[in-house]
Amino acid sequence: DPKDTFVSFYHFIARYSKSQNTQPIQLDEAFELFYEGVSMYGSYWDHVLGYWKANTVLYLKKTAEFMGYPFSSEEQQQGVPENIVQMCSFENLSGLEVNKIGKHREGQGNLEFENNIYFRKG
Repeated sequence: DPKDTFVSFYHFIARYSKSQNTQPIQLDEAFELFYEGVSMYGSYWDHVLGYWKANTVLYLKKTAEFMGYPFSSEEQQQGVPENIVQMCSFENLSGLEVNKIGKHREGQGNLEFENNIYFRKG
């Protein structure tokens, strides 16, 4: 949902700006940049288009195969790829202790920030 993505990203940037004691970007300016596809993580629209019909388990299997470590028949029967996808889900990752209290780029000055700014309930 582009609205949720924009709001989450805006809150992330605002919290990061606050942690750096800088003034956050104005909401209307942030919206225009988002709409135009300007983002430190690339265009939201390109991202959505690329994954419009993506099947996460299928692409996990393709990635594992590409890396030379395909899932065995036994692993697939046991649901290992599905379990990996579940472990990488937003619900799981946002609940991990490290993402509640840990720090990203700890000890790197202005690049350091708390992991919890990646996750919101919104």
